[in-house]
Amino acid sequence: MTLFSLLSRRARRGAAALEFALCAPVLVTVAAGVVDWGWFLSREAQLEDAARDAARSGAAAPEGVAPEDLAEGRMAESLAALGFDVASSSVTATTVDDATLGGDVLTLQVSTPYNPPVGLIASADFLSATIVMPVAP
Repeated sequence: MTLFSLLSRRARRGAAALEFALCAPVLVTVAAGVVDWGWFLSREAQLEDAARDAARSGAAAPEGVAPEDLAEGRMAESLAALGFDVASSSVTATTVDDATLGGDVLTLQVSTPYNPPVGLIASADFLSATIVMPVAP
């Protein structure tokens, strides 16, 4: 092994370390952004699914039970089960008579605070969902 080949190998190792040191922060930042964005989309989908399920429960309320109360109660249970902050969440259910559908329509509106896991990308402070469902006669 010559002196030239030994120096050349050390220089290549040093260049690789320098390239890694320059690229690693960028790769970590991109990975953290992907985690944040994925978490946001996942929590938003969970909230919409829970709101749809609660609205469906309210729309199919048995006789003598207010659809609004059933939907709001079911939504509060779902928020707690999913780990959302129930005390800071806003849940509103209303029923109106819609002549175009020929009956009552239940509207469920939900808003809850959102805290990103990493906080690297800008995102909404609140997640919200609005579901409109016809009430079963």
